[in-house]
Amino acid sequence: LKISIEGHTDNTGDAGQNKKLSNDRANSVMNNIIAYGIDKSRLTAKGFGSENPLFTNDSEQKKAKNRRVELVKTN
Repeated sequence: LKISIEGHTDNTGDAGQNKKLSNDRANSVMNNIIAYGIDKSRLTAKGFGSENPLFTNDSEQKKAKNRRVELVKTN
């Protein structure tokens, strides 16, 4: 099983900073998974910034839901 770890942010702030933040989130989760003994070769991490929101960013509650890390099964 291989997993893509995908970081996301809301649309608050600079797009470049959001991309870095989302990448840092994904890498942090990946490093924690590796610390539990999962082989790094089975994992990839990528940040998407605010490119793929689940909800509109028109309230604090919806923005909070867009700040997330997703684990996606890959081939």
